[in-house]
Amino acid sequence: MSSLSANEDCLGWAARDASGVLSPYSFNRRVVRSDDVSI
Repeated sequence: MSSLSANEDCLGWAARDASGVLSPYSFNRRVVRSDDVSI
């Protein structure tokens, strides 16, 4: 498991327009807070 004190760079798949075609999408995920659900 990575450190809980820093944001993580993530890579996912996303439909960026109404066509529904998925493409790679980079995003930054913040640290889980006390009122968040972690799965």
